[in-house]
Amino acid sequence: MSRKYTDAEYRNIKRREREVIEQMLNELKKSKDKRFLFKEKHVVTDLKDMLNYSADEHPDLPLFMQKYKPNQPFREISFRQAREDVNAIGTGLLDLGLEDRHIGLIGRNSSEWGESYLAIVGGVGVVVPLDRELNESELTQLTVKGELEAVITINNKYYEIFKRIKAGGETNLRYVINADMDEDEDAEAGLLSWKKLREKGRHMIWNGDRRYIDAQVVNTDLASIIFTSGTTGVSKGVMLSHRNLMLDTILVQSMFEARPKDICFSVLPMHHCYECTATFLSCVYSGATVAFCRGLKYIRKDILEVKPTILLAVPAIIENFHNKIRRSVADKLSPKQMKAFEIMDREASRLKVKLPKKVTKDIEAVFGGRLHTLISGGAPIDGAILDSFCNVGFNAIQGYGLSECAPIVALNPAKRKFMKNASAGHL
Repeated sequence: MSRKYTDAEYRNIKRREREVIEQMLNELKKSKDKRFLFKEKHVVTDLKDMLNYSADEHPDLPLFMQKYKPNQPFREISFRQAREDVNAIGTGLLDLGLEDRHIGLIGRNSSEWGESYLAIVGGVGVVVPLDRELNESELTQLTVKGELEAVITINNKYYEIFKRIKAGGETNLRYVINADMDEDEDAEAGLLSWKKLREKGRHMIWNGDRRYIDAQVVNTDLASIIFTSGTTGVSKGVMLSHRNLMLDTILVQSMFEARPKDICFSVLPMHHCYECTATFLSCVYSGATVAFCRGLKYIRKDILEVKPTILLAVPAIIENFHNKIRRSVADKLSPKQMKAFEIMDREASRLKVKLPKKVTKDIEAVFGGRLHTLISGGAPIDGAILDSFCNVGFNAIQGYGLSECAPIVALNPAKRKFMKNASAGHL
């Protein structure tokens, strides 16, 4: 990643990258395909450039919303603060000698996860997001296969697992860095506090260390290795470049669009490419906010507090919402009224019109009252369920992707007359 180009060589590389991206986005603008709804896109060349652009354009808007303690409200972390944190973490990682190395990342969805991801890809090395549902043996195998020399753990459970993996001597792991510790456990043994590393990085930057801030990133550089079992059950490492992830992030938003002041509710694991690209990186690109759900049992409570505008989910979650809403409606209506409601809903789907506000207001309130886009992916969903949510007034759409494609391949446009939710979407 840190090839030592001269300043002139690096400027020429970035100029050529920008020209290529500009040409692609100009082709999008000129397209006569009306299903490309949102054609005005700003140019970025890589994931580091993506964060820097949004931090410059929207410094005071929140990138993250997170509840740190149960009885406290969600706390916001601005783009400005996130960039400062990312630069500090990246500087600290470089000081550990992790330049061009593979670094694992595991734990709950959080600002610490997001900032660590951006720090690694923005001038240190290659990020390897790990599935937090894997057991210790499987994580040991991926540590070997992924050639990990460090891993960042977002809570104590995974820290203890990786301490044992490191001590086992089967891997080349040098550092285990835990976000839930205030102090290093044993710096000489490579058992470090993420918070202390970030603080050290801040002091280094204050003292003039610009190694990370000025690190050269070329968009064909490997950014991430994502282990996916696919259909064979054998884990394979999908290798994605900055260009892969950056272009998928930009182009998917020609079908739907996250904007500054949008709030995307993050409920799926961020180590999944779907959630990482379509929620996390989409917000980094667009100036929108990622609000982290604390877990499946908190979905209802957190949605009501956050009041999101965009929700990406898998069919099981959307179907659960749909079934609960139907049961709630049935409890309030007589059998005759319920039958009339079902007829009205089917006709609204056929005509592609919205139901009256007096019918939809309680359903909208279930999602906090501000939701405008609901996206299903990861598995097929009954198109009639999405049509039913469209009748409420949401842009409820289905897409298809695979990790090898960073991951989104097809998506229905977020405009009802172009939606075909029985399909996986428009290529």
